[in-house]
Amino acid sequence: HNTFEFNVDKCLSDFNKTMEDRGGRVYYKEACPWPDVKRIYNDLSWCVEKCASATWCKGHKYLVDDVFLEIHRTYFSLCGNVQDPPLLHLIMLIAPAIVA
Repeated sequence: HNTFEFNVDKCLSDFNKTMEDRGGRVYYKEACPWPDVKRIYNDLSWCVEKCASATWCKGHKYLVDDVFLEIHRTYFSLCGNVQDPPLLHLIMLIAPAIVA
């Protein structure tokens, strides 16, 4: 259990650093970063699964689940929120119907 957490800390460190250093903006606090971060998320998933296999934690799936629950709470909390499109997009969608 401790070995798993120690190994996963490296995975999380890399992921967190990449999420915090995306063009100098912490945009995951402003909008959902998905699908822009799909590749690094998949890298994180692979790394965590590798750590679970290497430390024989496969039977303790809750450890892996806890890692991803925290990641989703931190970085993807806005992904389920439905938001209005930007005004320009809305105008471009509505204008053809009004003109016709």
